[in-house]
Amino acid sequence: MIWHPWSMSLILVESRHRMKPARSAEAFPVATTLLRLPLFFRGALPMDNCQAAELSEMTRVVSMRRRMVRRILSARTRPDGSICQPWVAGVPLMPIPASFWNGPVERVLFSVAAPVRVGAVKAAE
Repeated sequence: MIWHPWSMSLILVESRHRMKPARSAEAFPVATTLLRLPLFFRGALPMDNCQAAELSEMTRVVSMRRRMVRRILSARTRPDGSICQPWVAGVPLMPIPASFWNGPVERVLFSVAAPVRVGAVKAAE
């Protein structure tokens, strides 16, 4: 696998049933850091993490609409006291068809980005 800088902010989420939390199938370091998840996290998105819970709900929205959805997640305070409010864009992927044992699996690819602080942009100019 070739890792490109743009791929570090991706997280692939699967939804097997609308009433269950979405599940991370693959996650890369930038996305997991911004969402406060362990590096390369795989498994059910934790509902006690408000941003992961929002991502789980957004997975259902993207799957139902079958088009890209963008959203700014709720704010959280970082250990240094600054506010982090990531931007997320999700695009639907081809669903995995149902089999005898499993129902269909809806897949959504998300890109997570840290917002640019206005003060930081003006200071750089």
